[in-house]
Amino acid sequence: MKRIILLFLFFFNAKIFATQNHLFAIRKYQNQTLTHIDIANNIVNDSVASIGPTANSLVIFDEQIYVVNSGDAFIGINASLQIFDIEDIINNDSLTPITIPIPDGKSPYDIIFLNETRAYISCFMSGSVLIFNPQTLQIENEINIGSGPEGMAIYGDKLYVAQSLNPSTFISDSSITVISILTNKIIDTIFTYKNPQKIFVDNFGNLNIVCTGNWFANDGEIDIYNPLTNQFIGFAKCNASISDVAINTENIGFASGYYSGANIKKYNTLTADTMTSNLTEGDIVIDNNNFLYVGRNGTITIYNSITLDSISTFYFEDAEANFSLVIFSDEEQSVLENNFPKQFSLKQNYPNPFNPKTKIKYEIAKSGFVSLKIYDVLGREIKTIVNENKNVGFYEIDFDANNLNSGIYFYKLTTNNFSEMKKMILIK
Repeated sequence: MKRIILLFLFFFNAKIFATQNHLFAIRKYQNQTLTHIDIANNIVNDSVASIGPTANSLVIFDEQIYVVNSGDAFIGINASLQIFDIEDIINNDSLTPITIPIPDGKSPYDIIFLNETRAYISCFMSGSVLIFNPQTLQIENEINIGSGPEGMAIYGDKLYVAQSLNPSTFISDSSITVISILTNKIIDTIFTYKNPQKIFVDNFGNLNIVCTGNWFANDGEIDIYNPLTNQFIGFAKCNASISDVAINTENIGFASGYYSGANIKKYNTLTADTMTSNLTEGDIVIDNNNFLYVGRNGTITIYNSITLDSISTFYFEDAEANFSLVIFSDEEQSVLENNFPKQFSLKQNYPNPFNPKTKIKYEIAKSGFVSLKIYDVLGREIKTIVNENKNVGFYEIDFDANNLNSGIYFYKLTTNNFSEMKKMILIK
């Protein structure tokens, strides 16, 4: 019986991701469904499509929802990816998802997208990472890494894969496998606390590694690791079985666990100092406007992540689980009405690495002349993509590197009062 319980907790270790306007969620443990919430109009469309078996993760990429189904019997039989067009769901059109079968015995856990032609799928039971092409919908290769891979993160030219436990012995692992996305080869291993399950990149480019710890021992922690110096910055002790993290723009992390009734833990991502909160744990995410979403059994509540004030709550007819929530904006600019930037800002391009197109977002706090230029590693100017007066506001521009070679490039935003440069990686 203990073995079954451990697997059950593994497969429903939840994840949330947010921007604005439309919320999607996996609902229920049995007979799972995809649910849609129109946040602005406070409309709940429960169970718009059947998903599963054992839907484990929900990820949005290129205006599509990818549902990672781990399969029957906890050993990956009938596992698959289901792909839904978000526009069809929002418009209440007839849904005809694309289903990509995953070979038996893999038990896919999560998917992360590098660019339009490459994604990585972690597979718990087979101890491997599949390389998936979103354009051709084909599995192109497999990287064997062992010991139950789960959550993943991409930073720079590396893929970081959390390995939670050995699927044969159920002994907790304590490692992160590092894979070069240039060669798809294993290049390093990072050793962490017990049972690392997920990885999040914070505002400073540090990895926040969710370590659940020993099962039922309430000894989980967040290990904060600098991938540039290859050193740990600190360890936020949470005294709970942590399973998820969300980070706001004030560099405050929120760590949450399973449905045990404990409170969400707060921590400083720079110092790893922990703080208390009065919010009951659930599946969590923070959007670009610092709203914290907490999914619990039967409810999803929105909080201000700075003040922790409750803003609104969505209720469901039953008290079954809501997990793997994602929020999608159907507007070109994801901003609240009358919400203007308070400071200049240049965002990290997305996707990054990319091939050959990527999006660059920036914020202008004072009207004036704006320049946005691309440079190569030698500092030579490659292209000017913005060179004009801009009003106060949030901006997004597409950059097409179709005529450039693979490599590292830099983009620089310059105004009369501000200048900032960031790195991006083109992989063809």
